[in-house]
Amino acid sequence: MVWLTPAPKPGQSSTQPTAILTTCLTNQVWADSQAEALTLGGDLVTINDANENQWVVDTFATYGGTSRTIALGFNDLAVEGDWVWVSGESVTFTNWGSGQPDNVNGESYAYVAADGIWNDGQSGLWKSHPIHGVVEVVPEPATLS
Repeated sequence: MVWLTPAPKPGQSSTQPTAILTTCLTNQVWADSQAEALTLGGDLVTINDANENQWVVDTFATYGGTSRTIALGFNDLAVEGDWVWVSGESVTFTNWGSGQPDNVNGESYAYVAADGIWNDGQSGLWKSHPIHGVVEVVPEPATLS
């Protein structure tokens, strides 16, 4: 199942792209979701503020009345406890649940559930929910020649 949804990216200046294309991937492990995102020309979603977090949740976490856990492009694979976006963007916002991230059993990937709260988890099922990656493809700004 794949959805393409044009959406404004909150907090962008007039010199930045005015839309992103987002795609929700079928249930798969985090690494496979990120690999598929790269083939689509993007990364797993980067969330920069509360409004964007809510938009991702509203758009994808309960689409069609089915609860989905959303894989974010946020991980601490390189250095435990040092969370980074796969897009390379600066970390300007997090929405961790109480006591999170806790790294139980080597959890290195960030997920968001239908309540909008983040948790760290392993690559696969999270709290018995299938995990769906949301891909963010930011169009390159047009150039005049």
